[in-house]
Amino acid sequence: MSSRTLLLALACVLAVPLVGCGSGRTTPNLGPLTARSLYPMQDGYTWTYDIDTETEMNNLGVTRVTNVTGRQVEITTDAAETHHYELREGGIFRSDGEVWLLRDPIDVGTEWPSLSGRTARITSVTEEVDVFAGHYEHCVEVREEGGETSRAIRTVYCQGVGPVIIEVEQTLVTSMAGTVTVVGRLRDFNDGTDDDWIEE
Repeated sequence: MSSRTLLLALACVLAVPLVGCGSGRTTPNLGPLTARSLYPMQDGYTWTYDIDTETEMNNLGVTRVTNVTGRQVEITTDAAETHHYELREGGIFRSDGEVWLLRDPIDVGTEWPSLSGRTARITSVTEEVDVFAGHYEHCVEVREEGGETSRAIRTVYCQGVGPVIIEVEQTLVTSMAGTVTVVGRLRDFNDGTDDDWIEE
């Protein structure tokens, strides 16, 4: 599998515009952890990620909320991938895959079926991360493993922000042995109110 293919795979996992510099934000206090507080999906929300491909192809990945109709949310990536979600009482449901993206209760051990037969499981609710966008505490780590593909995904969600780290590890099943890892780290989060928003 090429680095470009993995980059596109990461873009499919990411579901956010380009800002001139980091904001230095920290995790807001939003009360109890819930799926919807860990991944806010409102009109105008965008995320930018530094994507490390373990090659010279490092890039920026952009995803944004492009439509909200009631509980239905559309999120589009800069790779022209569009994902459809439904905000349900039990969490965030991925309508185009008929699986949960993130499910309550947000406790270590909570698990649910994910895409391609993988199983998603909450492995930590006390993650602390430092990325270009800022320092975040009390974040939630979700790991997706198993299933029909040789791909494992680790996502760290932080309250009021969304995915802050997305790591995709692909085991090569061709003549090339080993694994390739692509990591997206949040560069900036925009809730639609920032004046320094720059689109390229």
